[in-house]
Amino acid sequence: MKFRHGFVSNSSTTSFAIFGIHEVIDEDARDDLEEKAGEFSITIQHDGNDYKHKFYIGISAEDLPRDKTLNDLEQELLKHLAILGFKETECTWHVDGWYDG
Repeated sequence: MKFRHGFVSNSSTTSFAIFGIHEVIDEDARDDLEEKAGEFSITIQHDGNDYKHKFYIGISAEDLPRDKTLNDLEQELLKHLAILGFKETECTWHVDGWYDG
């Protein structure tokens, strides 16, 4: 099986894959959260829907470390998310895309 690494985009669509959580983030807290999340290599991606405060938060498929199992990665990610104030107990894959035009 082949995996494409990186953000996939063309003139009409956008798509991505993130291992993490899907959350509502207050607009005022987003900039601060993005700065702190960057310390842990955590990605924050808008979910592409009209609801402007819903985001995917986790590790982009292109940034997944190759030396860890998915279970180990999940435990590490949950610890980082807890430091950022999230109370989730599991991470899942979020693959999304939408029409930009």
